[in-house]
Amino acid sequence: DKDGDGIADGDDKCPDVPGIAEEQGCPKKAPKEEELAVIAKKINFATGKATILKTSYPQLDELANLLAQYLEAKISIEGHTDNIGNAAANKKLSQQRADAIKKYLVSKKVAATRITAIGYGSERPADGSTDVKAGNKTKEQQAANRRVEIHSKK
Repeated sequence: DKDGDGIADGDDKCPDVPGIAEEQGCPKKAPKEEELAVIAKKINFATGKATILKTSYPQLDELANLLAQYLEAKISIEGHTDNIGNAAANKKLSQQRADAIKKYLVSKKVAATRITAIGYGSERPADGSTDVKAGNKTKEQQAANRRVEIHSKK
């Protein structure tokens, strides 16, 4: 076990780099979706703007640090809104918010080529429905739809 990861060299697909058993001795390739979801839920913006609230900086720094651990990992940042107001304006705002997160991560030395930013507006309600009106009937649904999602890209 020349890399000291506890996996015998004969079983280790990456014998020169410490890794984990789940990856046959190689390093993890990407952060877990659950980790990304927890971070995403804590990212907030000024109402009606793409300005990231300063209270979200620790989460974004955590995301940058996580991506520094997985140098091959790529992510997608998805911006979502409720259906209140103009659909085109909501789609633009959701794209601006996703772009703002990407810009922040790039400022923390995460390569822009590792990040895709997509604004969906109100097209994808949080409840998974395909009917935007049905997915935005209550205040609770609308609040759930005003969100950011972050996913590992395969």
